Amino acid sequence: YSVPRIVTAVNLFPIVSRELLVASRRFGTYASRFAIALLIFLVVGYMLILVAVDNYSPHVAGRDMFYTVSCIMIFLCNIAGVYLTADCLSEEKRNGTLGLLFLTNLRGYQVVMGKMSVGAIQGLLGLMAAVPMLVVPILMGGVDPVLVLRMTVVMFSTLFLSLSVGLACSAMFKSSKATTGATFVAIFLLNFAVPIVVLILHEFDRSLGRAVEWTAQYSTGAMFVLTLDGGVGAGRGRVEAFTISLWMTLGVTAVSMLFALWKTGRA
Repeated sequence: YSVPRIVTAVNLFPIVSRELLVASRRFGTYASRFAIALLIFLVVGYMLILVAVDNYSPHVAGRDMFYTVSCIMIFLCNIAGVYLTADCLSEEKRNGTLGLLFLTNLRGYQVVMGKMSVGAIQGLLGLMAAVPMLVVPILMGGVDPVLVLRMTVVMFSTLFLSLSVGLACSAMFKSSKATTGATFVAIFLLNFAVPIVVLILHEFDRSLGRAVEWTAQYSTGAMFVLTLDGGVGAGRGRVEAFTISLWMTLGVTAVSMLFALWKTGRA
């Protein structure tokens, strides 16, 4: 009699298991997580020293600590795609190995998911090393727990947005410089294009600028600004603007992943 075949994640995504195994043996996987954790630890330690030595108010120190850590992490999340996924598929194209992968039983989605898994695991490990530090401002009484929870959601959403945009650019171009530059420009425009246009219109015509201020919520960076200034904390409004920005971020992430799948399948 024949033994039934057991379908596992390894069978479905062989590239994922291979890429994760390679990443687990890479020094950079652990070095990046340690460097991020060390950086955040130094920021938190510096704030605590100020509280102990300079009579810095714990309430104010906790708030400043939350602002500083959040700004550092959102910057790292935005540039994660530039360093982790922007050159993953284009490198295979330059080496002439992408076509060889399709000579096997592999499908386009398996290749894309395999490449995405490496960047995602490195980004998630780095982010998870820093997120627990956001609890310290809560203990110091400077930040509402709801605000920290929302900021955590913003960080994870921004991370996957950056990774997916980098993957889409990598599927589109072959040159390393082109993919890196396109990813950086795309992330910059998603975050700042609409606010910059609103600001320019406000400078030329204040009435027109005020009339189109609502469009700023359609930038992916709006959810971070709204969370940072406490506009969506407990007892505050502007939740709708935060929700729109969050859904836009998730939508761009999904579209970028689908584009990468479509483009890689046609390679």
